[in-house]
Amino acid sequence: MRYKKYFTVKQWKKFKKTQVKGTKHYLNLQEFMCKKYDIILIDYKTKRERVTIFLKKINMKNINKGIDAFNKAVQAFGGSMDKLSKDLGSSEKDQSGKDKENMEKIWGKSSKSGVKIWSDHSKSESKSRSRRDEMNLEKIWGKRK
Repeated sequence: MRYKKYFTVKQWKKFKKTQVKGTKHYLNLQEFMCKKYDIILIDYKTKRERVTIFLKKINMKNINKGIDAFNKAVQAFGGSMDKLSKDLGSSEKDQSGKDKENMEKIWGKSSKSGVKIWSDHSKSESKSRSRRDEMNLEKIWGKRK
């Protein structure tokens, strides 16, 4: 009859790091103990149990706390960037003429020739597009109430 030994997962993992010299080769201490005793892990959780526990911890209150913390960080970053841009902007006001000259050297003098980058759509075409978009939204979300 083999005796039962109870360990936590943390305690059991410590045994894997140590080695015991066997008769012909080194054995892992966990293997050695498994041969001699019935090992029972008292706080072992399956992957499914761990996921369930994690999902129970998530609720709207925790999500709101996370969103608030993220929002504060973004606002602090935005404030520091705004201050930095103001500091840089005040020293560059006198350089704006040089910047304009440099841009003209790179891109050439700007001429408003009227060449359009984006095409203009007729009203009927834009109406058909908006109607098609509405139909697609209805397919996804259902009809509006």
